[in-house]
Amino acid sequence: MIPYFQILKFNLGLFSLQSWGTMVALGFIIAMFVAGWRMKKLGLNHKLVWDFGLIGILGAIVGSRLFHCFFYTWDYYQKNLLEILYFWTPGYSLYGGIAGLSLGVILYIKIKKLDFWKYADVIAFSAPAGLAVGRIGCFFIHDHPGIQTNFFLGVQYPGGARWDLGLMQLIANLIIFTVFIILMRKERAPGFYVCAYFIYYGATRFFLDFLRAWEGPIAETRYFELLTPAQIFSVILIAVGVMISVNLLKKRHGAL
Repeated sequence: MIPYFQILKFNLGLFSLQSWGTMVALGFIIAMFVAGWRMKKLGLNHKLVWDFGLIGILGAIVGSRLFHCFFYTWDYYQKNLLEILYFWTPGYSLYGGIAGLSLGVILYIKIKKLDFWKYADVIAFSAPAGLAVGRIGCFFIHDHPGIQTNFFLGVQYPGGARWDLGLMQLIANLIIFTVFIILMRKERAPGFYVCAYFIYYGATRFFLDFLRAWEGPIAETRYFELLTPAQIFSVILIAVGVMISVNLLKKRHGAL
């Protein structure tokens, strides 16, 4: 079992940094460096990585905030609409961040008239590295407690050992990033990494969310008394990944 500890802030003498926000920011930086490195290897314009980073950060912040407010806590925010714009308060969701980042990246690629799938693949390739680092922040503050468990990766929460979904998603992202590093030794068809990550992340997130707490104040929001908002969007993400794969395969075979 993993001992329970909580790091809410990093105290740096004259000032302190909130641990979750710091790790999320570091995750973005790591993802940008990985994307820049990948762009260089592929002969793409690596200087654009900072543009992608800025657009991605802005899109992720807005998207994750809106997703949380509309799909997790709408009962509260429908009566306090102005507070949706309180971006300095807690309340963000990864799926909204993925949607906002994806929309920003798509628009930027289209406006710049870049090779869409080559640049999109680079973003997808770097995403799990950044998300893994960001999930360290979730693990530090334990904001995704799960059901009780005796599994060796369980965390000794006060009151009993539980799954920690921040930790499990950290591990899931490290696994797929390692696989991507291995697969990059061979050239892959355009769109490969986008489809692979959509399907992999959607599937792992769907099943891991069944391990989230079901009862009490730590319980996750659930629709139809069964699925979390993230699970519903996981199914959509998997479907999008499959549809893109099929479409790209048809185009590829049609060009042969």
